[in-house]
Amino acid sequence: MQTWYVLTTSNPKRAKAHLERWNVMVESKKEYFSENSIDSFIPCTFIDSGMYEPDALQEKLSIRSALYRYLFVRGELNDISSLISAVNRNSADRMFFLKNDQNRKATIKQSDMDKLIALCSEGEYTLDLPLSAKDLKAGNEIPLPDTLFENGNATYKIVDVVRKKNGTYKVQLELNLFNLSFKRLFVTLHDVPDDTRLGEIVATAQKKLVDIFCRRVNDKQTNATKAEDERTLKTIFSDRALPFPPGAMRRHFLALMLICAHLLNSGGQEKETQKKLVERELADIAQLRESKAATDTRAYLHVAMYIATREPKYREHAKAYVREHNPASPYLRKLVSTCSKREALKFMGEKTSMQ
Repeated sequence: MQTWYVLTTSNPKRAKAHLERWNVMVESKKEYFSENSIDSFIPCTFIDSGMYEPDALQEKLSIRSALYRYLFVRGELNDISSLISAVNRNSADRMFFLKNDQNRKATIKQSDMDKLIALCSEGEYTLDLPLSAKDLKAGNEIPLPDTLFENGNATYKIVDVVRKKNGTYKVQLELNLFNLSFKRLFVTLHDVPDDTRLGEIVATAQKKLVDIFCRRVNDKQTNATKAEDERTLKTIFSDRALPFPPGAMRRHFLALMLICAHLLNSGGQEKETQKKLVERELADIAQLRESKAATDTRAYLHVAMYIATREPKYREHAKAYVREHNPASPYLRKLVSTCSKREALKFMGEKTSMQ
C-alpha cells in the first residue's frame, strides 16, 4: 500500500538527487526488478537559497525551515527501505525512518500531507514563537497561535536553552505537528522581552496612539506635529512582530497595532493582516466564559475594529461596555468618546483621502 513515511536525512539538499536517481534506475530496470518509484516532498526545496542556516534560524521560523532535515516519501515500505539502504551504502549521506512515540516508523495521513504541502507552498508563511524570557525553560510547551492547524495539535516544546554572552538565547526545540515530533530544531532568539517590558511597550503605544488619534480627529495638527506623529507611528508599528504570549496583553497590543496601521494609512496587506489578527482574537474570546478581563479586552478590540473599518456595530459594542462598566482606563474612555463625535465620523470617512 502506498503510504507517506517521514524520513530524516543528514543532507536534505541532496535527498532530491538520490530520489531522482532511484526512480530513473527503477524505470530503466523495471522488467528485472520488483521495486517501484517513490514520490517525495522535501520542505527544504521551498527555501530560498542562502536564506536560512539549518542550525541558526530566525525568531520567526518558516515552516519549511523548521522541517529542514526531514523529507516525506510515499511508496511501499520495502521500496523505501531499499532506497535508504542504497543511499547509506553508496554515499556519505544518511537517511533514516523517523520513529513515533511508540517507536514505530512515523507515517502521515494524506489529508495532513495535503495541508503541509499547502503551508510550505505559501512563500510568506511563518510560525511566530510567542516567547518571553519566563517561557525559556526546558520542558515548556508552547501552542502555536494559528488556526491553520485545524486539529489544534501543533506545539513547540523547549528541549534546551543556552544563554550566550551577547545576550541572545540558543534554544533547541521539538516541533509537534500532526501528532508527530520533529526534534533537533534550533533557533537563535534575539531581544526576548520579559512581561514587564512588554507591559511598558503596550502602555507607551497606548498613550501615544490615543494622543495622535485625538489630534487628527480634532484637526489639531501642524505640519511639524504631522511629521513627528508619522515618525512616532512608524516606530510603534515596527514592534508589531514582538513575541507576545497569548492572553489579554497580546489582545490589547494587537488592537493598538490595528489602530496604528490605520493611522499610518497602511492600507492593503499590512492593515488587513492586523485586522485578521484582531478578528481572530474576537472569535477566540467569544468561546471563553464571560469574565471581566475578557469583557475589557473585547472592548479594546471593538474600538480598534471600528476605527479601522467604520462599521457602526463595533462602536455600539464599545459604547455599551463603557456605559455598563465605566472602565478605569482613561485611554479607552477617550477613544470611545472620540469615535462618537461627528468630527470623528467625518475624519474616518471624507477626510481619510486628505491625510
